[in-house]
Amino acid sequence: MKHLFAAMLFLASPHVAAAGELTDLIMAPGLFAQAEGQGEILRYAHSRQLPEAAEGAELPGADKGIALPRPIAEGQVVLSRVDDDRLTLSLADQETPDHVVADFPASGPNPILLMFLEDVVRTMTAQTGGSPYYIRNRIRDSLVGSGQGEAQGELMVTRLQPFLDDPNRQRMGDFADLALTIAYDPSQPARLVELVAMTGTGQGGYTERMILEE
Repeated sequence: MKHLFAAMLFLASPHVAAAGELTDLIMAPGLFAQAEGQGEILRYAHSRQLPEAAEGAELPGADKGIALPRPIAEGQVVLSRVDDDRLTLSLADQETPDHVVADFPASGPNPILLMFLEDVVRTMTAQTGGSPYYIRNRIRDSLVGSGQGEAQGELMVTRLQPFLDDPNRQRMGDFADLALTIAYDPSQPARLVELVAMTGTGQGGYTERMILEE
């Protein structure tokens, strides 16, 4: 639960809210404030593939107390409306039944995007030993500096590479080429259709994906 609240603090900061074509759309506060009724709003299929670690090897992020998120073969992420002021985020996967992990104010930014990006931060921190604050800031800057993306059919698709020109690339391993893809419906920017994080190393690399279920 703590990592979700950390995500809210860094992504919902005034710096993010004040600028950026993409963030103005998909991170705008209160996107779900007008949702009708109570219950499920959005449901996503969630999967996570991690690189295979050497047997007995300690991950670089262990000294920061960052635990590596476990692989997910078939998971679900559900955003629900509890009342006029509150949303809940629930997770389930092949090992864990459906359970609420956090509450969010309906007036805040999109909890789905917050969770996804913070999972990326945690994974990268655990795998590289880098500072989670530095990683968050670079991802934040990449979001703020992005345009609205390119039209693909009825969707807009934005691809970000937060560390492409980073001076610390040589210390990031495969995560130096981390690519984030965000597909959304421009007529309903709260509906993030697909979120993908990938290190670009094929089947042996890190891939995290959330796909909206209609």
